[in-house]
Amino acid sequence: MDFLVEDEDMVEVARWIASHLPFDRMYVYGPARPLHLSHGPDACRQVTVMLPGPSGSERLYPKTLTTEAFFSYVWPER
Repeated sequence: MDFLVEDEDMVEVARWIASHLPFDRMYVYGPARPLHLSHGPDACRQVTVMLPGPSGSERLYPKTLTTEAFFSYVWPER
């Protein structure tokens, strides 16, 4: 499912989810963009951050992290 919590930093919401809930895959698009979250029997807890391309590009590129690496990941400024 895709969802957005208005007036919240969605990267922080993603970190809360990673700390407290089981999930299979989570795609994080940025602080003000919806999260994609899936739940499945494997519950592999894979986190993929979608990063902006070269300056001026709107295309996003995936970077898959372990859940532990996601907690210390610093989101790039746009």
